[in-house]
Amino acid sequence: MKDNHTPGPWRWWIVFSNPSKWWEVGEVNGDTDCPITGSISMNEKNGEDNARLIASAVNSYDKNCGPHAVECAESDLLGQCLEALEELVTEITNWEADVRSVIQIPIEHGMDLSKAKAILAKRKGEK
Repeated sequence: MKDNHTPGPWRWWIVFSNPSKWWEVGEVNGDTDCPITGSISMNEKNGEDNARLIASAVNSYDKNCGPHAVECAESDLLGQCLEALEELVTEITNWEADVRSVIQIPIEHGMDLSKAKAILAKRKGEK
């Protein structure tokens, strides 16, 4: 399937209209908040968070997947990557523990897992 999504950057903004407040998200032209291809409007309890999430997701998938952004999002590529990262960190941590228990010397493998562990903690809402 050919990916024909509107590329970013997308932004979200608030539109006030009586009597409601609307959140919109869409592609913007330069630094203006003027959608050039349309927008999605939301007037609900979580509208602002929904608009922020949609804009952030489009921009992230555009940045990391380019012309395959829709396919990557629909197949939950981010979730798959995070699960694979978690499995890899667990395997390396267990391997280190096993080796240390056998040879009783420091292991120098050149891998720093702190960034991966921080990403996984953020996924779970930890700091």
